Amino acid sequence: MSSQDTNKRKLMMDVRRVEALSDGIFAIVMTLFVLSIDLPAPPQDNADEVLRESLVNVWPQMKSYLLSFFLLGVFWVIHHRQLHFIKRVDSGYLWINIIYLMLVALVPFSTGVLGDYSNIQDAALVFEFNLLCVGLFQLAAWYYATRDFRLVDPEEFDPERMRIGLKLNLIIPAISLVAMGLSFINPYRSTEIYILIPLIIWLLSRRGVSNNRLAGSA
Repeated sequence: MSSQDTNKRKLMMDVRRVEALSDGIFAIVMTLFVLSIDLPAPPQDNADEVLRESLVNVWPQMKSYLLSFFLLGVFWVIHHRQLHFIKRVDSGYLWINIIYLMLVALVPFSTGVLGDYSNIQDAALVFEFNLLCVGLFQLAAWYYATRDFRLVDPEEFDPERMRIGLKLNLIIPAISLVAMGLSFINPYRSTEIYILIPLIIWLLSRRGVSNNRLAGSA
């Protein structure tokens, strides 16, 4: 083994440390979402009527909270699956992951903007652009790790899995671009297209399983 290869191995980091940091940030961010939901202080008179009205008025904030929590859950699942295949981590992947987590930590802010200004296009664009950037860096992390088997084991990693992973990681950036386009028509409804994500992931995953079966029977 050359000295250059030895130095590269020394620069590698345990994947479990990256996973621990990522899990911690996801847990904190997903907990912070609920803080974006505010109710006014209860008045001394007609509290029951004011409460009913407040619960109705808080629906846009609740909608953005539910959507964001769900989407962060999708991001976490995809990120967790990525790290399952990644066997080592270098400085390049670390910095991609750090920027990715920085963008994830920004989601509570963009969620709050969306909840408070749900009918304004700029609010929808802030939220959708945030998710676009998160999705792009998640895609970049997967491409960086799997390109030329940089951080995966070539003996255990099927190249077809790389292609399936790229397609799965393209879903949220693609949906975000469509949502940004829809925001010019109806800002309030534009984010609802994200509900299609689990269906698309299921279809692509099912297709990938079918392709692997066909390849195995060939």
